[in-house]
Amino acid sequence: MSQRCFHLVVPAAGIGSRFGTQQPKQYASIANKPIIHHAIEACLAGGQCLSVAVALAAADQYWQSPNVDVPLNTVTGGAERADSVFAALQSLRSSGVSDDALVLVHDAARPYLPKQDVAALLESVPDDGAAILAAPVADTIKQVSADSRVEKTVDRSQLWRALTPQAAPLGVLLAALEHCRQQSVVVTDEASAIEARGLEVVIVQGSAANIKVTLPEDLVAVAAYMGRV
Repeated sequence: MSQRCFHLVVPAAGIGSRFGTQQPKQYASIANKPIIHHAIEACLAGGQCLSVAVALAAADQYWQSPNVDVPLNTVTGGAERADSVFAALQSLRSSGVSDDALVLVHDAARPYLPKQDVAALLESVPDDGAAILAAPVADTIKQVSADSRVEKTVDRSQLWRALTPQAAPLGVLLAALEHCRQQSVVVTDEASAIEARGLEVVIVQGSAANIKVTLPEDLVAVAAYMGRV
C-alpha cells in the first residue's frame, strides 16, 4: 500500500500559562532541543510530509526553525487554537495546496509520537471527514458539582482521550472551521469542528505515552518515554 502524503500544521501561538515559566511550554527543552522541534520531527518521521506550517504568536521571541528537509513556513496565529489552525490552513491554500490534500494538525507540546501511529492515522482518513489518534480512558471518571462534591461515577467504557495528530482533507477542515466561526461555535480540537458539520470522525488508537506537556511533571514523564532523561 502506497504511503499517503500530507502537509503538517502545528498551532503554537499559546502561552501555556499552567506550565509556570516565562517562555511558552513548547520551548521547554528535552535533550537540548525544544519540544516543538521534537513534535515536528516525530510527525515527519511517520510519513511523507510535503510541507510544515507553524502558527506562532505575533510577539513570539523564542521560535527558531528546526533543521528539516521540507519547506517550513510560519504564520501569525490567533487567540484560540482554531484561529491558529485556520490561519495556517489558509496559508496552505494560498500557496497552491489543493483542497483534497491531506493535512495533519499536531500539538506543539506533544514531543513523543510513535511513527506507527502516524502511519495508521494516514491510512484511516475518510474523504469527507477526519481521523484522530485517541486513547481509551483508563482512570475512573467522576462527575463533580460546582462545590467539588462527587455527583456520580461516569461509565468510561465508551470514553476516549483525543490526542494529536488529527487529520482531514484541507478543504473539509477549512470549511468546518469556517462554519464554526460563523456560528460562534467554540471548538478545542479539529475533530470538534468536523463533528459540528455532522461529518465522520474515525478513531485510531494511539499510544497513551503521546502526552501533551501541560505541567512541569509532564515534561519529566514524556522525557522518560523518549529515553532522554
